[in-house]
Amino acid sequence: MNQNLFESAEFYKRRYGNFSVYLILPTFLLFTFLIVFSLFAKREITIKSVGEIVPAHRIAKIQSTSDNKIIENHLTNNVYVEKGQTLLAYSGTITDSEINNISR
Repeated sequence: MNQNLFESAEFYKRRYGNFSVYLILPTFLLFTFLIVFSLFAKREITIKSVGEIVPAHRIAKIQSTSDNKIIENHLTNNVYVEKGQTLLAYSGTITDSEINNISR
């Protein structure tokens, strides 16, 4: 075959200017893009349901042994406590129920 034919525009027009190139090649490229996109794209799934949210463990309820009001509260999460450090300060008033408990 003559090598000059490979460099001519007529050869490329015959090779790439037919029906299969105009229809099959874009379709193939579209499907290839969709497959690659589906591999890397993130999908968001939404589920509608009725239910009840329950904690995994019971939350501890901290109660005071006295009925006095708390004046100062230095309790915080994830903080180291030193010996002798004041965490709570109560009001100094004595209630009638405490007087009755002491007198018994």
